[in-house]
Amino acid sequence: MKFDDDDPVWTRHDGGSGHDGPEWRDGDEERARAFYESVSDVTQRILDFLAVRPGHLIDAKDIFERLRGREWRDGDPNWRKSVAASLNSIRNVPGTEPGRRLPFYWWAPTDDTDTRYGMKPTVARLFRAAKRTSDPDR
Repeated sequence: MKFDDDDPVWTRHDGGSGHDGPEWRDGDEERARAFYESVSDVTQRILDFLAVRPGHLIDAKDIFERLRGREWRDGDPNWRKSVAASLNSIRNVPGTEPGRRLPFYWWAPTDDTDTRYGMKPTVARLFRAAKRTSDPDR
């Protein structure tokens, strides 16, 4: 199921303080590019994965399976922590305070779901553009 930017599902996320603050919006293209370039390659690939699935809630295991073999060798058995640690690393990168909330949302696992991540369609559009205009030497 795909959710629009204004769907209530986005307000029911389980994010912490990194999910406070203003949402990314049209006009933040340069800010998104600078942010994108400041995070690790693994984190960029996770953001890329979410950005090409705008408005969808993606299971952490699906993200891991997609990136396994490149980022996580030998099928790391702790895939939940691998995805979470990669995204949490954003908080530790100097210069990543973009004046915006984190560009993704997350939901804790429930009895019938895994940890899920998602990116609003407007934010996804910004980060797809950020990837296209990013430093090619990175």
